[in-house]
Amino acid sequence: MGEVKPLVSVQLPSYNSANFLDASILSVLAQSFSDWELLAYDDGSDDKSYERLQFWANVDQRIKVCRPFKKHGHYIDLCNQMLDDSEGTFVARLDADDIALPNRLERQVAFMSDKKRDSVSAIGSLALTIWDNKDGSIDNTANWIRDFIEPVASFQRPVNMEMQSFNRVIHSTLFTRRDDIIKVGGYSDLGPVEDWDLMLSLSQLGEIFVLPNIDVLKRQHNDNFSKREHSILAQQIAKLKSKHHLTD
Repeated sequence: MGEVKPLVSVQLPSYNSANFLDASILSVLAQSFSDWELLAYDDGSDDKSYERLQFWANVDQRIKVCRPFKKHGHYIDLCNQMLDDSEGTFVARLDADDIALPNRLERQVAFMSDKKRDSVSAIGSLALTIWDNKDGSIDNTANWIRDFIEPVASFQRPVNMEMQSFNRVIHSTLFTRRDDIIKVGGYSDLGPVEDWDLMLSLSQLGEIFVLPNIDVLKRQHNDNFSKREHSILAQQIAKLKSKHHLTD
């Protein structure tokens, strides 16, 4: 008999996330749904992130750790490598500084496994913000979530049209079929809007939903968005709009 493959491949890219990795990985271990593998790949960290990942790989054999590139700076390649190495029918994304709530995978698997949902190519869900303050406060006042994500969250209405003006799927809540993400070519080199680009591509295959469940704690801190990403954001958005024939 061949090796039984997991139903879900959780993909967790890491770069200098040593302070957050334990909480993130523990949140996957604590899932009510257990038929998963966790691919935790490191992009050349220099803060002991990789060593911490190796610790967790020794704790649970479902955790697969790799550092495919010797030097930092291969984020898109890293994401596509995790996709290539995934064995699950479904792919779930979780950033290394975020936390999945315990029923996240169970709910997303149930939604996508429903035969009535064959036309759905990807889903996301809601998130609460963890502000990286001394008190570790949690709230839902992040403007972009409040203004652009919450109003379109629904079990009945897809967000394909709304995706053309703003990415409505929080990356750490993304859940899709591996075959579909491969079909659209995986991640393209359009960072920091590679997730929006991916969602627009997936929206051409089927319906996109944002489920009205809070499934992730989304960490906000100064390192979320680098100075380089800020400098090229407008340029990359312009490329994205040209690629997908979007108008302002």
